[in-house]
Amino acid sequence: MIRRTLEQVAAAIDGTLRAGDPSLGVRDAAIDSRTIEAPGAGSGGTLFFALEGARDGHDFIASAHEAGAIAAVVRRGRDLPALPADGARIEVDDPRAALARLARHIRAESGAPPAVAITGSVGKTSLCAMLAHLAASLGTVHRPTASFNNELGVPLTILGTPDDCALLIAEVGTNAPGEIATLTSWVSASVGVITAIAPVHLAGLGSLDGVRREKGALLEALVPAADGSPPVAWVPHEESEAFALRARDAANEVRVRTFGEGGESEVRIVDADRVAWHLEGRVHRFPFPAFPRHRTQLLAAALAVGSTLAIEPEAMLAHVASLPEPPLRGEVRRVGDIDLILDCYNSSPVALRASIERLEHEAATGRRCCVLATMEELGGESATYHREIGRRLAESPIETVFVTGEGGAWIGDGMQQGGRDAVPILLDDSATPDEDAARTVAAALAPGDRVLFKGSRSARLEEFAARVACLLDERGTR
Repeated sequence: MIRRTLEQVAAAIDGTLRAGDPSLGVRDAAIDSRTIEAPGAGSGGTLFFALEGARDGHDFIASAHEAGAIAAVVRRGRDLPALPADGARIEVDDPRAALARLARHIRAESGAPPAVAITGSVGKTSLCAMLAHLAASLGTVHRPTASFNNELGVPLTILGTPDDCALLIAEVGTNAPGEIATLTSWVSASVGVITAIAPVHLAGLGSLDGVRREKGALLEALVPAADGSPPVAWVPHEESEAFALRARDAANEVRVRTFGEGGESEVRIVDADRVAWHLEGRVHRFPFPAFPRHRTQLLAAALAVGSTLAIEPEAMLAHVASLPEPPLRGEVRRVGDIDLILDCYNSSPVALRASIERLEHEAATGRRCCVLATMEELGGESATYHREIGRRLAESPIETVFVTGEGGAWIGDGMQQGGRDAVPILLDDSATPDEDAARTVAAALAPGDRVLFKGSRSARLEEFAARVACLLDERGTR
């Protein structure tokens, strides 16, 4: 974003620049003063957007300037704290709307790098990381630094695009109807991916059909490529018919292509350790480490997008063996001879089933255990989905299942229906993981065991796992 000056930014968001040098270059944007870094020589600086909410960004403008922000975007007419003499600010009607407006302006300019928009019920962040890794041969690839997939995260990703960017990857999420279309339109992507359709965010989307309708809005929001060719949307094979029907009436003439298991998908999962890419009569086979099933699906999606971006198969193959695993998404931490599997960034019925399958099939010299918390945002069907998981676990070779929270109680109900009992533990709502629960889990573990921690973000299971790890360390030193 460094090619834009403060004066140009002010014009793009219908703002009024007060103080500061209008010719200063803007490098990126921030909404948290703690993330701001001082500008380097000739690198431009950070624009701080003072957003109003539970914490009012206007209260942190001075902190933002002290951290190195070159200007703040503020609401017109607001009383502001004392600022340095050179404390620049751009006054606008609504800083939140200005953030989105600037992102749309940047992406609409000629010469903006091509973009890929990724949505789906699960796997979005992992696919962003995977695609960025496989697309390294293109040059500088910019992707979200975390799960930046909402009305704030998408603009921040766009505004952080470096000047030499060859490809922008954006993650697009939703909690309610209409968000996918809006966020995708800001990205101006010519390639889109829907990773999966699953019962997630049912509280806002109502049903699985509601999820499908909302995710499918991605197709209609894609734009033609720079050469004028129609946009391309990659979807799982099992969803191809539904999305092909939707694309048929789309004004943008989007082309729907498929990846995954079965059928005539161009990028096809062959078996547990191979993906085949069928391209112009040739078959390129991609062997890779023994991934769990959901990671194989994401690899197929990444290769599919790579084909659209004209990346040579050999260039992607060279990077397959070193694919990254985002934090808390299957991350394995070894404590002595015990493996803690932290797959607790989020949880849903599909993701939890995949994690359970992974635990069941991975080699272990000891027992397999899991600590499961509530899967959030399942609406009125929440109890049903949790009990289904419980019945599934009742038939599993996983020896011990610890459960917590309302969802955990339902999982326990399902296990009892299948003739087994779960072990209930209580995690409190404070910032400190519950000591008694941590001791219960740690005491049950022995060398060679593998234990999965899986739950939605609100459970903060990574903090609980860290306390269990500390107890295991203490036990090992006695």
